Amino acid sequence: MKTILQITPAGAKNVDDYGDVISDLPVVMLHTCVDWEFDLRSEKRDESGALERYFRDLELISGWYFAIDRDYNTDTTPKLLITEGITLDTADNRSVLHVPIADTGTSGMVEDMGEQLSRQYIAEIGGFDVEARIAVIWQFPVLVKNRIYSAGKQPVPPEVVSPEYYTAAEVRSILAGKADLSKVYLKSEIDRMLGGIETELQEI
Repeated sequence: MKTILQITPAGAKNVDDYGDVISDLPVVMLHTCVDWEFDLRSEKRDESGALERYFRDLELISGWYFAIDRDYNTDTTPKLLITEGITLDTADNRSVLHVPIADTGTSGMVEDMGEQLSRQYIAEIGGFDVEARIAVIWQFPVLVKNRIYSAGKQPVPPEVVSPEYYTAAEVRSILAGKADLSKVYLKSEIDRMLGGIETELQEI
């Protein structure tokens, strides 16, 4: 699921490439697994008139949250809250925020929706700095639609692949001259060069 968000001083707007507001709200179906991709754009435009990517303050962010609710009572838990697995991709001169939602049918959302066909909510994206202070916060309306049938096992959340880290022994071996430090290696290549890594681990 992809949404272009234009970040403004007032928050965020659901737009197309050229900044025209999309009248139809982003739609989320209840009891579904969603990998939501937010293409963050600024108010500036390139030579073609398309919105440029948003990058202001993003370097300050060390953690994200994504929430959906209908009220502004911060003492209650949002109907849907995601605090893990959110990543920011800044490759190819873009700023794309990925929000993995394992199941939109949380107990709070299901109870609030009841048997209604659909209901409008407010989505909120917040970014924390290294001192856990809110550095950015954006809000925009979304529409949640109900299901006429939902049975059996719910969707499995999208796999979040954690980066592979080298052990202390592997790093020591690399620094000891077993690899060309000016070259970028795959971890599998490093593993083949190191060979008896188990022996080195026992010596730590």
